[in-house]
Amino acid sequence: MVGRRVLLVDGSSARRRELGRALVAIHVDVLDVPSWSYACRVIRQEPFTIAAMEWSAHVFGSDELPRLVYSPLTKSIDEHQRAIDAGAITTISAPTFSVALVASKVRALSRLPPPVCAQPLEVGPLRVDLDHPTVHVDGRPVKLTRDQHRLLTALARAAGRIVSFDDLARALQKVRVDPHALGEAMRRLRARLGPFGRYIRGVFGRGFMLAVGPGVDKAHTR
Repeated sequence: MVGRRVLLVDGSSARRRELGRALVAIHVDVLDVPSWSYACRVIRQEPFTIAAMEWSAHVFGSDELPRLVYSPLTKSIDEHQRAIDAGAITTISAPTFSVALVASKVRALSRLPPPVCAQPLEVGPLRVDLDHPTVHVDGRPVKLTRDQHRLLTALARAAGRIVSFDDLARALQKVRVDPHALGEAMRRLRARLGPFGRYIRGVFGRGFMLAVGPGVDKAHTR
């Protein structure tokens, strides 16, 4: 596990110290922080390979790292399922929670291959980083929400082609999505992208598209 770095996110300073000692004992390099917002200040600059996160921090979590989500408090099966659906590889909660179990699961995650940074998508002046919700338009960085990034990634992958409502729902990790709500989400995404946002167009009754590239039929977009 040489070179493995663990990002430990926990609001309890006492628990961070205890977990930190346990993780150092299994020979991983640990950075412990009190909140995900604090972690975001360093995660872009430092090469972490695993995240171990207390449950409340998971709400603000990232898709970038294989992660364990834990809680010393009892949590329902539904909350476990939501954590897994949001990208957690495994979860721990009471009554099975223990510092030793967290360390064991981190050691198991350390055996996974290191995450591979995907090549960004480039569509005209748009560059979509697939590893975190930042895009660049004409070289200008634009910060997106997680859902906005998922929508734009789906559109950029199919640039010049229609992406159906069902495919956009899957991109948002949902079974289905209300077309009106999706339209509002696209309106906010257009606004966030500035002038480039005009290339996101709705196709009546079918879905949306990023209207760049050959074969774009402007007559059927709005």
